Amino acid sequence: MAEPRPYVAAALICEKVLREETGVASLIRIVDVFTVPPQPQLPPDTKSGLPLTAFVALKSGSVTGKHPVFLRLHLPSGETKSVPELTEEFRGDEHGVSYVFQIVLEVKEYGLYWFDVVWDDQTVLTRIPFRLRQAEGTQQPS
Repeated sequence: MAEPRPYVAAALICEKVLREETGVASLIRIVDVFTVPPQPQLPPDTKSGLPLTAFVALKSGSVTGKHPVFLRLHLPSGETKSVPELTEEFRGDEHGVSYVFQIVLEVKEYGLYWFDVVWDDQTVLTRIPFRLRQAEGTQQPS
């Protein structure tokens, strides 16, 4: 029989996550399309990036104990990259945990991106799509 998995309460990209002392999260500016302005001319060894905040909230159900979650980024070209994992304690039932991933995405290509939300046994719980759109009148990054 398969190991129990948590339920996904939320998985999204936003500008900022505010946390109250009680642990309640407020998500500011939920975004799924980013229009990227022209990038300034930088020295060749310098890279610029787009700051992203990914928020993932899971409900325990029958899951207890410490479990890692990580994000796997899928670029429009098909390339994949993993974001370092975060581990939280699950207490079962209606209790939940939330993860805030701070990411700086190097703007190398435009199009549809995906984050897989990956559970500790390498199971993809859900996917978070977002699009990078080129601002009008600009050229593809090189």
